[in-house]
Amino acid sequence: MIVDTGWRIELFGGLKARQGDRVIARFSSQKTGGLLAYLAYHQKRAHTREELAEYLWPEVAPEVGRHNLRQTLLSLRRQMEPAGATETASALFMVTRSDVRLSPAIATDVAEFESGLKAAEAAASSAEAAGWLSRVVDLYQGELLPGHFDEWVLIERGRLADACLGALRQLAGLYRDTGELDRALQYAHRAVGMDPLREASHLDLIRLYLAAGRPAEAQRQYQELERVLCQELDAKPSAEAAALAAQLSGSDGGQSPSMPPIPSGASPPALASTPPAAPAPCRCRSCRSGRGCRSR
Repeated sequence: MIVDTGWRIELFGGLKARQGDRVIARFSSQKTGGLLAYLAYHQKRAHTREELAEYLWPEVAPEVGRHNLRQTLLSLRRQMEPAGATETASALFMVTRSDVRLSPAIATDVAEFESGLKAAEAAASSAEAAGWLSRVVDLYQGELLPGHFDEWVLIERGRLADACLGALRQLAGLYRDTGELDRALQYAHRAVGMDPLREASHLDLIRLYLAAGRPAEAQRQYQELERVLCQELDAKPSAEAAALAAQLSGSDGGQSPSMPPIPSGASPPALASTPPAAPAPCRCRSCRSGRGCRSR
């Protein structure tokens, strides 16, 4: 029987463990936090002790790694569990002589995020989809596990960020379609703020300003796009963006240029197992940090 522990592990915006009013944001060591983060993110399966020891201590002998794992797991359990818990009797961890797994009764924000995306994709109406997507973007409190730089973290960090950005853009389109332009603009602004180098998000916002009869703000947003691309990438907006700017300059102030709409009916971005291949190197902060250019 799965027992509800009341614990929730948060991985977006920093590793935290919550149980009611109790919050653990600092762990006894970096390895202790790293073990919890790994077990929480890969919660659906058990992990052999050898796998975990190799992941956390790849430079030491296998027997030393297994000893370190026992001590690290004990430290983590002392911090999170009541006194008296035995090595195998745990409400938080499913532990055997060979395997370790985080209890499926423990909630995680990443699991809720991914479930929300799937529910939005299967929604029977736009209103239902918008409800799920609103919850999804509220769960995203920042990038996955900041300060952790393992390869799997970097891959999943980019994948989940792209999924959240897609959800924000879809929300903007859904609310535009229902005429709720103020709410659409809020989500479009969040998309631009989340990734200022993503031109498509700027164009979404420009089109919404035009739909709302605010051409001056649309023009200013295009100028902001020009500025950020020049400053961060030493680049110019695309031909599509330049064509939109030309129509802005030639419009009478009240007509919206005829441009492709914000995607609202498409499903949220698929949670692929690997991110798309990175484009040619550029000078943006994302490329310098090794995460790949995300300005396109």
